[in-house]
Amino acid sequence: YAETAKRWKQEYDHYQQQLIKLRQLSNYSAQFGDTFPQRPLSYDLEQACPGSGGFPSSAADLVSWVAPNLQDDLVVEQRKLCARIVMAENTKYNETAQVLRTLVARKREYDRIEAQRATAGSSQGNLAANDNETQRLLARTTMDAEFWQARMNAYDVYIAALKKQSDYVAQCAIRGCENGLKQVIGHVGQPP
Repeated sequence: YAETAKRWKQEYDHYQQQLIKLRQLSNYSAQFGDTFPQRPLSYDLEQACPGSGGFPSSAADLVSWVAPNLQDDLVVEQRKLCARIVMAENTKYNETAQVLRTLVARKREYDRIEAQRATAGSSQGNLAANDNETQRLLARTTMDAEFWQARMNAYDVYIAALKKQSDYVAQCAIRGCENGLKQVIGHVGQPP
């Protein structure tokens, strides 16, 4: 009997060693004090672009207001470019605020998964299912972060192009370009 008990004890110890030991996930409890509110597209427009004449109320008016008009004078076009830059920066801010709100929601999901892990015991199946949920959450969060980064890069390029066009319009106004905006639109991206 002693030999059998010894062998059973060894097998028990072997299986205990094979079980996944439950490790508490790091308790990262970052709390954000900000709710990351959205900004209207016209936020700070009058301060950044004095004399822009207010912000259109409808989407159709907005399109006609910011679209290049070859008949406008250079001052009007400069104000439109300024407004487009402000609107792009506000949209960029709103996209970032949305991602931060999503991260707060993902933190709540993570806390729920961590609570499930605490009740999983040492069952390999329960722990594997919990690990799968954690991996899915990580994949969604990573995908969101990469998509956000791509959008931020696109906005940076767009804003830089608008600023370059605005610089060209300003230089054209100073030098007295012929054909006004027709020349500006044709030379965007080329040195003045």
